[in-house]
Amino acid sequence: MDRRLGATRFFYLGREAPLPALKYSVIYIPGVVVFSAGGGMRNMFPGHFKGSEVEVKEVWKSCLFVFDANIILNLYRYSDSTRQEFFNIFEKFKDRIWIPNRAAEEFLINRASVIASQEKTYDDAIKGVDELKKSLESPRKQPFVSKEVMSQAESFFERLLSELSENKDVLANRVSDDEIKASVSEVFEGCVGEPYDDESIKKIIEEGDQRYAHKIPPGYKDAGKGDVNGSVFERTRKYGDLIVWKQILDKAVNDSVDVVLVTDDKKEDWWEKSGHRTIGPRPELVEEFFVTTGRTFQMYQADRFLVLARENLDEEVSEEIVDEVRGFSEDSDNWISDYLKEEERVRLQAAVEFFGSALDDRKFKMNKLREELHDLRSLKECKESEMNALSNKKEVHQLKDGMSLMKDYTAAWGEVNHIASSIDDTKLEIQKLKDEVYTLSNEFQVNVSKLEGLDDD
Repeated sequence: MDRRLGATRFFYLGREAPLPALKYSVIYIPGVVVFSAGGGMRNMFPGHFKGSEVEVKEVWKSCLFVFDANIILNLYRYSDSTRQEFFNIFEKFKDRIWIPNRAAEEFLINRASVIASQEKTYDDAIKGVDELKKSLESPRKQPFVSKEVMSQAESFFERLLSELSENKDVLANRVSDDEIKASVSEVFEGCVGEPYDDESIKKIIEEGDQRYAHKIPPGYKDAGKGDVNGSVFERTRKYGDLIVWKQILDKAVNDSVDVVLVTDDKKEDWWEKSGHRTIGPRPELVEEFFVTTGRTFQMYQADRFLVLARENLDEEVSEEIVDEVRGFSEDSDNWISDYLKEEERVRLQAAVEFFGSALDDRKFKMNKLREELHDLRSLKECKESEMNALSNKKEVHQLKDGMSLMKDYTAAWGEVNHIASSIDDTKLEIQKLKDEVYTLSNEFQVNVSKLEGLDDD
């Protein structure tokens, strides 16, 4: 189907931009206006209309499947059989799978944190089983359990604790010897996008600030993330989703291909929601994709992707696997995000404590210097009084003790000059500390605001 249409002028974020001549008429995105000849509602607002089953099946025949970092990171959470099912799909459609460069970077950077979060899950489970076992062992405390049943239970507890410990050890070893990372690297060999250069990143940041101010998806829900003093990745973290989105758009344009994005990000800057119900991808995303590429964009969470893979790709995915993936999804809206948020909270709390301590230190030094400045000024006044007294004496005893008084006067004058110089130096030190206090206060407040923002999410 020819999607090209004759639009005369195209404005995006207030700037006129080129648009491929498309067949459909008018498309609206916040910050976007396209002027063209008339058309129907479905053509004017494609983001608000789902494709039919036939249209979906047609797209899936030749589309590019794009996987977000959270889909790959979730492989560490699934059972072996479910993880293998994903790898089966990756292998079967290896020529049609792709990861944006930014998503691949996020996977590699966050991998160790995800493994650590899973280790904690095992620690909590082991602790819970051990506490239950101990609560049942006492013959003199309720709940009472017969010796026969307790004997059977103890055998079960031992096997359970042993298996949990073994699985935890497997997880711990993945930090340095990770077969999942190796498999991901192998199956996505040649299927990872190129990184943006510094100039492209700079332009995305400038555009991102405008988009976020108007809540244009995706990414504006991450506006409080990142560390301006951190690594390049940390400094651009708030724009991570937008960078991923831009890389997807570029890939679709370069390869002239429809895209199915699979992501477990559940934030409202990706999904249109009504209450607790997710309706579909944000219409703005579908429309921006179409405006930019002239192609179709679909987006699914992992469980829905598996169901559609079964329906459209003749992939044998068991209902148990779909239920497992769906269960994890219902259990936590974004378990990776929750864990990383906790890490962010710890980091921000440490930053708040650091800047708070540094502020206290600078204020203490500044108060000490102010006391020294006060003492120096008092000493200067005393020396100036002595000089005035010497000056009067010199006039009275000009002949008799003139030389001796002159020496005393000169020495006092030297002391006054030295004290004045010390006063100037102290003033400079105080000003320097004032500047440091101002900077530290700003950093302190920024981190406090970020910390409060995390608590509000």
